[in-house]
Amino acid sequence: DQLPKQLLGNFYEEGKGKLIVVLRNLKDVMASLHFFNGEAKDGWLGNEYGPGSFNRFIDEKCPNAFGSCFDWIRETDDIVQMLRNKRFVKMVAKKQKLDSKESRVLVLYYEQLKSDLPSELERINDFLDLPPLTASKKEAVLEKVSFSSMRSEAGKGQEVFYRKGEVGDWKNYLSEEEWKNFFDKTFEKKLSDVEIAQPLRKYQ
Repeated sequence: DQLPKQLLGNFYEEGKGKLIVVLRNLKDVMASLHFFNGEAKDGWLGNEYGPGSFNRFIDEKCPNAFGSCFDWIRETDDIVQMLRNKRFVKMVAKKQKLDSKESRVLVLYYEQLKSDLPSELERINDFLDLPPLTASKKEAVLEKVSFSSMRSEAGKGQEVFYRKGEVGDWKNYLSEEEWKNFFDKTFEKKLSDVEIAQPLRKYQ
């Protein structure tokens, strides 16, 4: 989720909570935003109504309601690296009386959740230091968090949050050349040195 860094406050130093970050291939994120609450009037590449979803997404100022995903990933990486820094972890652990060996951040990828949800669920369960999942409870959770289940149980007005939930849907809308010439260049410019962004390359 795109929770802005400023809304996290200083929890990583003054709090005791844990942070779970979920990332998704940004091309699929763009496709999702394009169709969110109905397809954008200015299309993918722009027309008389505006610059188009593609240009808004990769623009330096990213003029859309949710801000820049590129900037969010970079800011989130700063927090992730801080929570993984051994010296920082020991300092906070001593201050907050925490176990310095216990991780406070877990980075997940939507594509891995889709391909092997049972294993990822175990990772989340272990990270949160919860009791081992029984077979029946695990099956119930897997069913409850499935895309089809969440979509069918969505309340009125929430249906727009559940469109397809597929991996690689971005390939259906623009040519390989268009993605390469614009999106891939923006990714390299903004995220080439950002650690948590690197696994995304596999899916785009």
